[in-house]
Amino acid sequence: MLFRSQNTETPKDYSGTAVLDNIDIDNGSNIYQKYDPQTTTWLGKAPDFQDIDMFVNYQKFDYSPTFVEEFNKSPINAIHDLMCSQKEFKDYKNLGPYLMHAKGIYPRALTHYIFCEANMKGNHVSSILYYYFGSVNIEYMSIPAAARLLLSRIAFPNNHNQLEILFNAFATVYSEANPYMELSVIDISQIATACIAFSMFCRKTDVLSQEVFLSFIKTVKMEDIFKKQIYEQIKENPIPIFFLFSTSLQEPNYNKQGYLSVPCQTKMFKGKVTRHYYIIDHQRYNLKYFKDENKSSLIGEIELKGSYTQILNSDKKNPQRLVIRKVDGGTIGYTYSKDLSKKPSDATEHVAFDNDPDVLISWTCALNYVSFW
Repeated sequence: MLFRSQNTETPKDYSGTAVLDNIDIDNGSNIYQKYDPQTTTWLGKAPDFQDIDMFVNYQKFDYSPTFVEEFNKSPINAIHDLMCSQKEFKDYKNLGPYLMHAKGIYPRALTHYIFCEANMKGNHVSSILYYYFGSVNIEYMSIPAAARLLLSRIAFPNNHNQLEILFNAFATVYSEANPYMELSVIDISQIATACIAFSMFCRKTDVLSQEVFLSFIKTVKMEDIFKKQIYEQIKENPIPIFFLFSTSLQEPNYNKQGYLSVPCQTKMFKGKVTRHYYIIDHQRYNLKYFKDENKSSLIGEIELKGSYTQILNSDKKNPQRLVIRKVDGGTIGYTYSKDLSKKPSDATEHVAFDNDPDVLISWTCALNYVSFW
């Protein structure tokens, strides 16, 4: 099957560290931002639209000079004001294209609006995404190319139900744009998900093998030769990915290790002690921490599945710190005795410190990547 080509940029080396949304960069952080973390990932930026991506009857909107800035600061309020001043945007058929073609909208701001409480409760999310994705011409475009063009413009939330809605909306739009393809919406969604997974593991030093990638789409009803073509397409042009929970300037590190300080309160001592942390892949990703880098004395383990990590700014009691919690508010992991017997922890959060804000950001990114995966 022949697909139309899409102009793409070669992924660049975006080294450097970005600032997470909730960090006060004016409060002690000396992070140098070489690239804008709101618009740039370690795989580059979202590709620009080409003339061929526009429908023949594409409507060019008139935007307020301040709309994009206001939307990026407060997306829910900006859309409320827009709908009050221009009634036609109460119809998502008009709002979707308006948001898609507004230059400069931050992916995280867009996700904050689409998945806001009002839209979730009112069951509006699927409609907004349908008209948002459907405002670009993806006819005769391959699934990896369409995913790169559209899914690079939205930030992925760390929420399974929301991700399912997002991928289903993309797949529905793609299926309707390419009715000649003998693929179900579920199959298209699985292929798009596999393309995102590949991009998540795309680093300077390594990428997912063809064997692993094909295992993601083994249930898709498609000949192997076409599946391998998809692998080569996404390998050549991975998707710039934004996350709602993390900066995207740092490439994922799924085997990160290093020292952090943790609170220590005993009868003899109150303060902080250092522990050596290590993300370990044994069929599932866990964070283990040891007494030192020799890993001879295992102290505890944190299950990263279903967790989220955030950085809390310094206050009167504590300096800036990293906090790991479960999304459902449950206990966070296990502790180990000297004989390495494993005992569930009663703690609902795990706190760690470092004097360097870059170190905290690096760990926060790595832990959230793993949790998302």
